[in-house]
Amino acid sequence: EVGHNDEANKELDNTTKKASDSSDKINNAFKKIGAAIATYFTVSKIVDFGKSCVEAASNVEEMQNKFDVVFQGMTSEVSDWADNFASAIGRNSNTIKGYLADNQNMFVGMGMTRDASAALSENLVSLALDLASFNNLNETDAVNAMSKALMGQSESAKSLGAVLNENTLAQAQLQLGYEGSFAELTEAQKMEVRYQAILNQSQDAIGDCERSVNSYKGQTIQLNSAKEKLQETIGGMLLPVMTKLVGTVTKCVSGFQKLAEWIQNNQEPMQYIAIAIGALTAAIVAYNIAQNAAAIATTLATAATTAFGAVLGFVTSPITFMIVVLGALVAAILWVCNNFDLVQAKVEEF
Repeated sequence: EVGHNDEANKELDNTTKKASDSSDKINNAFKKIGAAIATYFTVSKIVDFGKSCVEAASNVEEMQNKFDVVFQGMTSEVSDWADNFASAIGRNSNTIKGYLADNQNMFVGMGMTRDASAALSENLVSLALDLASFNNLNETDAVNAMSKALMGQSESAKSLGAVLNENTLAQAQLQLGYEGSFAELTEAQKMEVRYQAILNQSQDAIGDCERSVNSYKGQTIQLNSAKEKLQETIGGMLLPVMTKLVGTVTKCVSGFQKLAEWIQNNQEPMQYIAIAIGALTAAIVAYNIAQNAAAIATTLATAATTAFGAVLGFVTSPITFMIVVLGALVAAILWVCNNFDLVQAKVEEF
């Protein structure tokens, strides 16, 4: 019975060990899978972050190009205003400049002078962000709504807490000193009147954006603005490299396209080139076969041949023949490449 018990204990120990080993293997496998998944998502997030940085920098580059054009002659002054305003309210200066450029482009297009457009653009952006803070609105939406309101969309003005009707517009027109009826004003003057009407109804909101910089929402917006600025900075370092890379890839694709077009338009020469390449490939294969066969034949015949026989055997061997053929084919292909215009002309004549 003792012996049976010992054997039973050994079997139990073995079973336990196997179970433990299997458990360890399963755990290790899951650890490896988990590590692989973690690595994949880590790399994926890094790639996504890099893309977002490059896209952010590209957007800034495009915005700056527009900014420089619409504010020509006053770029430095308006840029300084944007920097100071953004610093005071904890916003990304590039975002502010984007708002300014969009509205400046619209106002100039409506007939305003660049100086008057720049002043109205700054006032519009400042008031729109104050209204966004005061009414708990998205800032970009508020700027867009303000722009539409100045174009005459009364519903957009209502979304900002202002009403544009005959009375409010008449009062604003009187303040600005524009005579005649509202309908007789120029489009540029109408936009100034609409802005004044909204400003008259927004006195409590003026300055709210700066007053709210230390609130939770204000701090959250500043954090997001800082993250945007970081992405733009990193993207700015990556953008020159990516621009050159995209340019190089574009040239390669264009080159392959031209090659494909040439092949499509020159089918007959390509047939001869294909035949030559095929012959060259066959020659190389045959040469390898002949080389192996010659090695075996040389081993068997070494003891029975004379020096003269060995020389004669080499001269008349398949190896020598294939070397000559291979050399001729290579020379022919090189000649065709160097004299392609002549070959092309002859093929066309044929």
